[in-house]
Amino acid sequence: MAPTKQKIERGSGRRASGKDGGSAPVRYRRFRGWGFTLVELLAVMAIIGILAAVVAGAVTGLGSRGQEAQITSDTEILATAADRFFSESFPQTYPVSDADTNSDGDLDEDDIPPLPAGDVNVRLIEFDARLPQDPTKTFTPNFVKDIPDSTALVSYRIVTTTGEVFAAEHGSALIPPANSSLNVILSDRTTSIVADAQNNITADPQHSDVTFEFTVNKNRAATEILKVLIPAGFIIGGQSLPANTKIGTLDILFGVDNPWKPGHILKLTTDVLATGRANEWSVSPNYALAQSQSQGGGVQSDVRGAITKNTDGTISRGTGPILTHNITISPSTTETSGTMTLEMDRKGPTGGPAPADVPHNESKESWVLKIFSHPEENTANDPLITNPSLAAVYRWISEEHSTIQVEGIFDQVAGKQAILIKAVPAS
Repeated sequence: MAPTKQKIERGSGRRASGKDGGSAPVRYRRFRGWGFTLVELLAVMAIIGILAAVVAGAVTGLGSRGQEAQITSDTEILATAADRFFSESFPQTYPVSDADTNSDGDLDEDDIPPLPAGDVNVRLIEFDARLPQDPTKTFTPNFVKDIPDSTALVSYRIVTTTGEVFAAEHGSALIPPANSSLNVILSDRTTSIVADAQNNITADPQHSDVTFEFTVNKNRAATEILKVLIPAGFIIGGQSLPANTKIGTLDILFGVDNPWKPGHILKLTTDVLATGRANEWSVSPNYALAQSQSQGGGVQSDVRGAITKNTDGTISRGTGPILTHNITISPSTTETSGTMTLEMDRKGPTGGPAPADVPHNESKESWVLKIFSHPEENTANDPLITNPSLAAVYRWISEEHSTIQVEGIFDQVAGKQAILIKAVPAS
C-alpha cells in the first residue's frame, strides 16, 4: 500500500490528515534566535568610541604636517634633478629663470620676485629649462618626472653657488632661508629638590635667570616668529605683573658686516616690560640709539632706517625706527611642556602710506634675551622662573617662521641646547 501523502500547513506546525482520515502527532520546529545583550552592545560602543578618539587625535593637524612632508619630499627630488641637469649641461648651469623680470638690467626690488638684498645668487627653478647644448632635453620630463603638485603651494628656489634647493612663499623675495641658531643658558643649574646630609629630601626651590641667545645671518630671510618649547618641569611666567615692570633685558648686536658702520659691532639695549596681562611681555628697541662698541664709536642714528632712492640716483637712509616685539608665554607645568613665542616686528619706519617690510637681515644679528627669575618692582617677590624638581637633561626645542615661508610651516632652528640640571646634595 502506497504511503499516505502528507503536507505541512504553513505556519501551523501541524501535519494535515491523509486520505485515510488519520492524523499524525503535532510537531513543532524550534529555531534558536541569535542577538546581542545590552552589555555586549555597550562594550562595542565603548571600543568604537575609543578607536574614534585615537584616530581623531592622530589626524589632528594632518593637513599641515602632510603638506610639510610633501614639500620636503619634493624639495629632495628637485635637488637631485637640478644636480643632474647641472652635471650634464655645458657650460654647467642650473635650470633657473631670469631674475631680471622687468628687463631693466638691474636685479633689485623692482623685479618680481624682488631682490631687496641685491643679488644673493638665489633664482627660481625653471621647469621648462633646456640644456644649452641639447635643447631637446628639458628639465621636465627628462630630469624630473613631472612638476610636483606642491608648486601650487610654494615656489622652488635654488642657490646657484651651492646648489641648495628650498621652497618659499610665492612672490617672496629671492633670499636664502633663515638658517638661525639658538642657545639657552641658565644662571642656576641646580634642581628645586635637595637632599641633606642624612639624605632627607626637602623642598628648596631654585630659581634661574634664563638667557636666550638667538643668532641670524646677513642676507638671510628675517625671522618673524620664534617658538621655544619650554621643557616640562620648568615653571616660567604665570604672573600678572603691573604694566611696565622690568622683567628682563634685550641686547641686539649687529656684526661688523653691518651697512651703517662697517667694521664696528653695534649694540642696542632695551628693557623687557610687563604689559599688565599674565604671561604677555613686550620690548620696544629704538634702533636710532644703537651704539658702536669700538672705542670712540658713539650713537649711529641711521641703523634700520628706511632706504630711499633719490632723484640723482643716490641712496639715503632715514632714522632708525622703534619696533615693538611681543613675547607670549604658555606656561609649562611639572608634567606638561609650555611655549615661549617671540613675535618680531619686521616693519620699517613710516615713510609713506604704510611701513615697509624688512624681509632679510641687513647684517649678522645676535639677540640676547634675558628673563629675570625675580623681576624688579615685584612686591610679592614671587619668582617668574622655577627649576625642575628632578635632575635630568632638559631639551629646549625651537622653531621659526621667516618672511619667505608659507604660513603655518615652521623650520627647526639649528643649535638647540640641551641643558643638564644637576641635583646638589647638602654637605
